[in-house]
Amino acid sequence: MFKLVNYLEASTFMQGMGVGFLVWFGFLATNSLKMVLWEHKPFSLYLLTIFHDFFVFLIMGGILAVWA
Repeated sequence: MFKLVNYLEASTFMQGMGVGFLVWFGFLATNSLKMVLWEHKPFSLYLLTIFHDFFVFLIMGGILAVWA
């Protein structure tokens, strides 16, 4: 994610959060959906997992953008 923040030239916390959102949506939210579709886990567990990851990736993207 650090390379993506640098590649997209995100330099503010909000821009970094945008990169974090893109990474979260593109990789985690879509990939975690298999947990509901094929493993038959409850949808509420999916929501709990992806929203936790959502906030983690927003904060991580913001910190990386400011730090880089």
